[in-house]
Amino acid sequence: MAKERKNYWPQAVVGILIAIFVLIGWTIAKTAEMPVHEENSYMSKYQSVDLQSDRLVNQSKAFLKEYDIRIVSEHENVLMQKDMYKKRNRYTNIIDPNKPIKLQVVTTGGEVVEDAKLEVLLSRPTTRTSDMMVEHISKEDGTFTLGKLNIDKKGRWQLICKAQVGQKTGYKNIDLTVQ
Repeated sequence: MAKERKNYWPQAVVGILIAIFVLIGWTIAKTAEMPVHEENSYMSKYQSVDLQSDRLVNQSKAFLKEYDIRIVSEHENVLMQKDMYKKRNRYTNIIDPNKPIKLQVVTTGGEVVEDAKLEVLLSRPTTRTSDMMVEHISKEDGTFTLGKLNIDKKGRWQLICKAQVGQKTGYKNIDLTVQ
């Protein structure tokens, strides 16, 4: 009698299928643990931004062709990273949380716009739990001075600005680094 060779490939296929299902379950469990935070770059709920996204983007592009929102305080502006895909550099403003932040809405020619309205949201880029609407904004000669900001953590922050000049509205995110 010849000794029969045992074939192991059916057990290997079953083992691989079990491993795949275990990994699928593990992936689902891990992703369910991760917090999901809404995007807030337009200072609105994502549902309303989703419904009006084309209008908001076109409105902001038209605004930013004529105007800009910039920091005019004595905070340091440094190169954060080179964005090789968009062919532009990203800058961050290193700020001291104890010094006031001053913003201006200016034309592309550099002239200060006196009749601009400004809303500012202070936010962390990775979470909405630290979002603070800046309530105390004083305006003098076209320069907006933000009131005391309660920045309790070091690291990256964003000023999400919504400016309105006449009927035009624009949005801009200004990167901040608190040290």
